[in-house]
Amino acid sequence: MLDEVIRVAAQKLGDLSAIRKVVRANMVEGKKTNEGYHLLAGTGFSVQGQSANDAWRYIAHIARELRLGVQVRFFWRDKEGAYRPGEGGVFIIEERE
Repeated sequence: MLDEVIRVAAQKLGDLSAIRKVVRANMVEGKKTNEGYHLLAGTGFSVQGQSANDAWRYIAHIARELRLGVQVRFFWRDKEGAYRPGEGGVFIIEERE
């Protein structure tokens, strides 16, 4: 999900310096495949992987900065200690004009 939102930011903003102003994830120009980085398909840069919590924070930040609507449906794993095992939820950020 984070990769897709970063791709949208790249399409809207163009160059890496502009993208860096709204994307909080670590990025480097070109292909990097160590230290948790992966090449973001369709772009000329690599992005470092994030925890689920950080990824959502970054998605929300990008969506707000670019006035994008985002809806993410998720489920808690059915395991002991999960907040609501087996249940689902949704994060919504409304598109703004």
